[in-house]
Amino acid sequence: MLKKQAELLEAANKALDGECKKLQNQQSIAEELRDIAKSLQDMVLKLYQDFMSAQMQVLQHSNI
Repeated sequence: MLKKQAELLEAANKALDGECKKLQNQQSIAEELRDIAKSLQDMVLKLYQDFMSAQMQVLQHSNI
């Protein structure tokens, strides 16, 4: 009886360890995706700023 309970506990422990590893992997992926999103946001902002700067230069040249 105790041996069977010990085996069940061991199996449950292994399953729990597996689930913990999955959660850690999911957290790592979520963090990577957050970092990628931030980088993309920064790139888009930079492109927009460059575009607006170029537009201002065109307007300044056309007003000369």
